Amino acid sequence: MAKSRKRDFAVSLFPFLSILACVLGVLTLMITSVVLTQIDDESVDQAKEEVLNQKQAEALKIEEKIQLGDVPMIVKFQVCFLGCFLFV
Repeated sequence: MAKSRKRDFAVSLFPFLSILACVLGVLTLMITSVVLTQIDDESVDQAKEEVLNQKQAEALKIEEKIQLGDVPMIVKFQVCFLGCFLFV
């Protein structure tokens, strides 16, 4: 009797996975570009300005307290540190 040969079929998933990774990367770039084009620059500038005004108001309040002597030394350091970031 003749021995039957077993045929070993090997399936490689590398091409499938590489195509899947490329598709995911392209979709990520497309979604990112769509989102970035829809961001309104004026609203971002307004939000930045509001935050800056709030931080300046906080710094002025703490400065007034420092001048009155109502604030401990650690807060004085924080105000100095905050002032450095406001004017950068």
